[in-house]
Amino acid sequence: TIFSLYINIPTINNKDEISLYVDDDDKVVIISGEYKNINIVEGNHCIKKLIPTGRFETKIPLPSRIDPTKKVKIEKVDAISLFKITFTKGEGYKKRRLSIE
Repeated sequence: TIFSLYINIPTINNKDEISLYVDDDDKVVIISGEYKNINIVEGNHCIKKLIPTGRFETKIPLPSRIDPTKKVKIEKVDAISLFKITFTKGEGYKKRRLSIE
C-alpha cells in the first residue's frame, strides 16, 4: 500500500526545504526547492565547482497512482542530504500540493 523513493539533494539539510507536488494523473511526483550557494575558500584558484546552485525541479514517474490526501513522509537517511520519501498508493485525484509529515 506504500512505496518509497530515495533522492540525494545536495546542500539541502532539512525536509522543510523540499516542496512536493503530484501531477494531474497522480503518477508523477514533482520535487522542487533551491540549492544553497556554498562559498569555497581555498589558497588556490578553483578551476571547477561541481556543486549545483539555484532553483531545481525534478519530475519522477511513479509505478502507480498515489493518494495526495495522505501525508507524505520524508526522512533524512544520513548526513549527505539523502532523503527517503514515502507515498501512500491511491486512486485518481486532481493536481495539488502534497502535505509533508
